[in-house]
Order: sequence, then C-alpha cells, then structure tokens
Amino acid sequence: MHVYDRFFFPRGPLLRRAARWGINTMRRVAPGLADRLAPLRRVLLKRVYDDPNFQSESAEQLVSRPQAEVQTASKSESARVRGEEAVTAVPSVPKKSLRDLSIVHIIGSLQAGGAERQVVYTLAGLRARGYRRAELIVTQGLERDKGHYLPSLQKEGVPVTISGRVMDPAFEARVREAPEVVERVRGVPGFLRPQVPDLVGELLIRRPAIVHCWLDHTNLWGGIAAAIAGVPSIILSTRNVSPVHMPHLREPWFEQWYGVLAARPGVTFVNNSQAGALDYAQWLGLPPERFRVILNGVDFSHLEVPPPSVRAQMRRDAGIPPTARLLTGVFRMADEKQPLTFVEVAEKVLDRVPEAHVVLVGTGRLERDVRRRMRGSRHASRMHHLGRRSDVPAILAESHAFLLTSKAEGTPNVLLEAQHLGVPVVTTAAGGAGDAIDDGVTGVVRPIGDVSGLTEAVVRLFHDASWHRELAASGPRRVAERFGLDRMIEETEALYSDLQGATD
Repeated sequence: MHVYDRFFFPRGPLLRRAARWGINTMRRVAPGLADRLAPLRRVLLKRVYDDPNFQSESAEQLVSRPQAEVQTASKSESARVRGEEAVTAVPSVPKKSLRDLSIVHIIGSLQAGGAERQVVYTLAGLRARGYRRAELIVTQGLERDKGHYLPSLQKEGVPVTISGRVMDPAFEARVREAPEVVERVRGVPGFLRPQVPDLVGELLIRRPAIVHCWLDHTNLWGGIAAAIAGVPSIILSTRNVSPVHMPHLREPWFEQWYGVLAARPGVTFVNNSQAGALDYAQWLGLPPERFRVILNGVDFSHLEVPPPSVRAQMRRDAGIPPTARLLTGVFRMADEKQPLTFVEVAEKVLDRVPEAHVVLVGTGRLERDVRRRMRGSRHASRMHHLGRRSDVPAILAESHAFLLTSKAEGTPNVLLEAQHLGVPVVTTAAGGAGDAIDDGVTGVVRPIGDVSGLTEAVVRLFHDASWHRELAASGPRRVAERFGLDRMIEETEALYSDLQGATD
C-alpha cells in the first residue's frame, strides 16, 4: 500500500512509518478498539493543527489552478467582456461524447452503507448507458466487510482500484510531464497523508475529466488530490447533514479545506437532500445555490417481496414467533442513528402492544451497548438484535412498521425500501429523513428526540388497521415517483454534461 506516497516521500520519518504500521495492525486485529480510540486521535490531531508553530504549505497554493489554466480562464473572461466568442479552459463537449470521458469516482470502501450503495447504483447505471471509462477508486481497501458491494460492480464490469496498492509503470513519465506536482504534493500536511499523495498518483495516470468524490473525508482527500493533479471538474458529494451534528466524524481541518476547495473554479457541491444541502451551506458559509441536490435513487426492480417460505425461515432462524407483528429498525449502531433511543421507544411500544416483537438489524461502534440494553430490558424475550444480515428484504416484508430515531441523516435508503415494500415508516425529522416520506401519507415524521411522539405514532399503526392500510398502499407509488433509479442517473449525467459545457 501507499506506493505513490513512498515515491513522493522516499525518506519519510521512521517514526511515522512505524506509527502507520501500528495503526493499520490495530485496525486489522482489533477494529472495535480502533473505533474507541478515534476520539483521542482527533484531540491530538486538533492540538497539532492548532499549533501556531506548525508549518505547512499554504492550503490555497496547494489547490490553486495551474497558471496556464488561470491565463486561459482570464482570456475567456476578457472575451466575454468584449462580446467576443468565449475561450473556455475546458473545450465544449458534444453530449454524445460525454460517454467517452474518463470519470473517476472516489470513496473510502464498499462497505454496506447508504453512500456506498449509491456509488454502486451510479457506476452501474453509467456503465449501462455506455460510460466505459467510468471507474472507482477506494482509499481504505476491500478486505472483508469493506468489500460488501464489490461483487455488484464486478458483475457490471466497473473497474475498482485500491489507491496506492500498485504503482503503474507509466507513473514516473507522468511526473516528468508535470514536475510542479511533486513540489505541491510535498507541501501536503502530514494529516492528509498518505491518502492525498496516493490519489494524486492514481489521477496522474488516468487524467480524468471529472473526479466525483463521496463523503467528507474522501471529498477532501480526493478533492485536494484532484486539484493538485489538475483535474478540471471536481464534484464533492455530501451525503448527510454537516459533521457539526456528528462530532465523532468531524476532523479539525474540515472547514478550512472545504473552504479552499470551494474557492477553486471547477468545484461543485452535491447533496442528496434539500435539508442536507442547506445545512452544509450554513456550516461552510456558502450560498445555498452552490449545492446541487440529486435525490437518492433505488433499484426497486431487485427489491421484491420474498416468498412466504423465505420469510418463515427468517423468523425461525431469528427465533421470532410466526404470529408476532414486528417493529423493525435497520441501521448502523452509530451515535447519529441514536440506537439507544430506538430501544427506548421500542420498550414503550411493547408495553402497550402485547403481540409485538422488535427486530433490530445492524452493526457498529455502539452495538455492544445496544445488545446489553436489550438483554436487560423488561421485554428482553421480545427484542431481537440480528446483527449484519443479507436477508433484509425478507425482514422488511415481515414488518408491521419501521422505526428510525436518528439525529442526523442524508436520505436513508432503508426508508425508501421499507415504503416500497408497503411498510409504514415512523422517523425523526433528521436531515433528509423527513423528506424521504410524505408525513401522514406514507408514514409519520416527529421531531428529533420526541420519544413520546414516536411511540404514539408506532402504537397507532399497530392499533388502527385502516390507517395502516392507507399508509402501506401509498408507499410504493410515492417512492417510485420520486426516488427512481433512472431519474438519479439522468440527473447525474446532466451534471456531468453541465460541467463539461456540453451542447445539444
């Protein structure tokens, strides 16, 4: 790993290499411990970052456009002022030739997450439309759970590369063609290494027209690398509300580096909900119009109600009685999802609905705490934590209601899937979660932390059969109209077209 980082920094301090080896070993051997130590790492990093004696190259210089590109852009602006035909930095590209462009997507891994699923949907959809040079680079690897969605992309023939794993033989020739890149990379602060140097190396080889990054860390690593490598169009795809709401994911350098990338021409921000876009804009001090909203798309063609035999087997495997009506949750056991609030609401529902059972699917940092709380519950025999599952459609299809208690969300795919399968949803108004349903039509939206309101809504779904039928019937139609996969791919393609100055 990190072959390009070693090229740019051949004499990296021995202590840094030893520390990196130790961190990687800990992540491999004891991933839970690595997660629990993450807050301490952020405290130490903030102290280093805030140290007035800490020296690094100017962030603005590192991501600024090459001088030749700036001169071309200036000529273009002068021509517009004189009323002459504009000369653009990137030639106008006919729409039909967009599919011949090199487009690189960058994300951390292909773990079983919502953003990762959208990456898979996007690349598979582009591939089906003839984008043969659309590919994916991951920064964290594809081992074990990190490669959850890898078979899906392999099936579609989408190339997937682990950043910095193998050096391309053409790399040194690319560096000789752009010697200024070496100086820029060597000015990258230590806390951005080795991801940025490795990504610079991958991008120099590919010379993409567009780099499309996903999620905060990768937005910044990939955005900075793309700027250094001279990529003309950079997309930073934010998939949630801002990290202000998730301190455990927020790095002390986020604001500054988002700011310098926002000031660079050719950088576009995307979010998957209007609420998320407005929250990010407010956090970064940017006008809301800097963000383009592309709602999630879901491939509902592969999400059908499983046959009764499959659903019955799921119940037997999980120890759920065949007649129990299920309140279900499917999400990561992370702070922003508030899994302990889910358990609190579930207990109150079980107090009032004797025939109900609760099913919770997912893993994560808080899994141990959640399992302990469920085992100690007064309704422990009616609460089932199933961990990671591959039969989520069967679980959803058997559910009477779906509950989400998050305090921060983008557009949760599972809310769309539940509605598609005719399961009424009760959710907090967290980010794009509230936008994912029609309040009172396909589900119920309550304020974040409103345990009483969430409980009452779920209990009503169990007691009011007529209302339950109305919501269940409306869900599939609603999500098909607003969250179809083809619509999402078309809007993504339109974004690429706009970035390349395409003409009909």
